[in-house]
Amino acid sequence: MGVRVADVAVVGGGPAGACCAWKLAREGARVILVDCSSFPRSKVCAGAIGSRGAALLLQHSPITSGELESRTLASHRTMSCWFRRSHLRTYTTSGPPIRVVDRSSLDALLLRRAREAGACIMEADRVVEVTERWVRTSGGRKLPWRFLVGADGAGSLVAAYLRGGRRLNRFGAGVQARLAAGGDRGHGLQVHFGLVSWGYGWMFPRRDDALVGLGGTGGRFRSRELRRGLRPLLQQAGAAGDEPVLGALMPSGSPCRALGRGRVFLVGDAAGLADRISGEGISHAVESGLLVAEAILRGWSRHRLAVMASRGCVGLVSQSRIFAGLLYRRGLQALAMRRLRDDPRFFRGYWDLVAGRTDYWRMILRFLFPRT
Repeated sequence: MGVRVADVAVVGGGPAGACCAWKLAREGARVILVDCSSFPRSKVCAGAIGSRGAALLLQHSPITSGELESRTLASHRTMSCWFRRSHLRTYTTSGPPIRVVDRSSLDALLLRRAREAGACIMEADRVVEVTERWVRTSGGRKLPWRFLVGADGAGSLVAAYLRGGRRLNRFGAGVQARLAAGGDRGHGLQVHFGLVSWGYGWMFPRRDDALVGLGGTGGRFRSRELRRGLRPLLQQAGAAGDEPVLGALMPSGSPCRALGRGRVFLVGDAAGLADRISGEGISHAVESGLLVAEAILRGWSRHRLAVMASRGCVGLVSQSRIFAGLLYRRGLQALAMRRLRDDPRFFRGYWDLVAGRTDYWRMILRFLFPRT
């Protein structure tokens, strides 16, 4: 069953929604995309993209290598890890780097390409109600749909509609500040453990500034820990102390394995697709948006979509939840930190995870059986 003149409403214009709308519109579907922001807009995100995410963008999305390069603010081959202010190890790879991209510019480009493909883009208009036939926006518009795609983040209204109007009781959360100068650039990408329960901190140098943040997603994590945990991290990075701190919700719990139900689909953070260890979500957003577009266009069954997603974004996020249970539990975290400090193979495996070059099963085996 192919889409010929179907109406597809996409709620959310980030990478997941924009890539989904672009693919649908390019193949002739009538698409309306609604986002509450005007683009370009700021985004609380460290912006790290490994080799897997870069390959997805360059091979399957509407942007070119030159366009991705121009939106890359830094490329890092060095990573350092800390545990409660103690430096564990610094590692440098000879392989592909991890990019830190400008999310504001990248997201605006992807949305523009969806518009150029024929999608109707409605900016600065928030979806406030979802029914089985239409969505209503804050501007008073009623938009009918045959298929609905929720790309509206961790606090997704579309996901709540699928749950009968019930919002999730718990979310992950992150806070981030931008340092106009400062940061220890010699250590490359920095990842800090032990500053918050079931979470991590980061300091990512970019071209002319650095992003410093702290986030948590599960277990005993409480959002009130974030401000307290961020303070020493900002001090270590050389912050002046008056930098604005912005926050955002992060996915928590299990990802949506079937990416929705019936004629309603979920992608990106709305489907819970953010890595529970690295926090990376751009590659999962792009992949899930493209998968859902393909499912709508080709009339895939829910089973087929779930199987395809399990081989990529959903499978990887599910694996990351298992490993988070090992990394963040009190009895095992100290052991994991010792492995990062003492075993270069284990640290190399962690780099490969963040870079998208391996999966969690290999990493778990390396953790449980370090001599294999």
